[in-house]
Amino acid sequence: MLRALSIRDFVIVDRLDLEFAPGFTVLTGETGAGKSILIDALALVLGERADALVVRQGAERAEINAEFELGENTPLAQWLDERELGDKGGCLLRRVIDASGRTRAFINGTPVTVAQLREAGEFLVDNHGQHEHQSLVRPAAQRELLDAYGGLEMQSSGVAELYRAWRRRVDQRVTFETDAAAMAVEREQLTWLVREIDGLEFTAEGWAELTTEHARLANAASLIEGAQYSLDALSEAEGASLTRLNGVIVRLEALLE
Repeated sequence: MLRALSIRDFVIVDRLDLEFAPGFTVLTGETGAGKSILIDALALVLGERADALVVRQGAERAEINAEFELGENTPLAQWLDERELGDKGGCLLRRVIDASGRTRAFINGTPVTVAQLREAGEFLVDNHGQHEHQSLVRPAAQRELLDAYGGLEMQSSGVAELYRAWRRRVDQRVTFETDAAAMAVEREQLTWLVREIDGLEFTAEGWAELTTEHARLANAASLIEGAQYSLDALSEAEGASLTRLNGVIVRLEALLE
C-alpha cells in the first residue's frame, strides 16, 4: 500500500506532500489541476524513463519519494532481502533527476540502478493507461497467479530457494574454474622464468661482473657523447687544442734552427 508521496521541483510542482489512508483513494479535479503530474511523478519513482525536462524551471533538480507498506513474506520483501535492500515493514523509493539530465535512484536509502528501481516497482503498482500493458503480460505475474490458484505458494518458494542455491553453486564452480585456469597460466610463466634463470648459470662473481657490465651499457649513450665532445674539443672544433699545439711545434722547430 502506498503510504506517502513527496514531490519537489517536478514540472510545475514546487513542493507537495501527500499521505494516504488505508482504503480506496481517488484523485479528482478539473482539467489542468495536476492529476496527471502526480501519476507521472509516481511512475518516475517506480523506474520510468526521465529527462531534464521534468525539472521545474529554475530548480537544480527534481526529487520524488514514495513510501510503501509491505506485508510479511511478500515477493517484494523477499526480493529486497536477496539484494540486501530490505527494511522491515516498508519500502522507500527515491528518484532524483538533475537539471543536466543525470538521474539517481535509491531503495531504502541505498543507491541502486534505474533497472532495479523498475523491477521493484513492478511488485508495487500497476499503472494502467490507454496504451499501457498490464502486469498480466509479465511471465512472473502469470506464474504467481497460477501458483496462487493451485495453492502452491510454499512449493514455489521452496523451488525458488533451491534454484538460488543451485545458482550460487554454479557461480562458485565458474569462479573456481577461472581461478584454476589463471593459476595454471601463472605456474607456466613461473616455470619458464625459472628455466631461463637456471640456463644463465649465475654465480656470485658472475653476478658482480654482470652488474658492472649492465651499469656500463646503461650509460653507453653518455659515454659516447662524452667521448665525442672530447674528440671535437681536441681536434675537430674551431680552435681545437691539437691544431694550436701543432702551430706551436712549427714555431718552435723554426726557432731551433
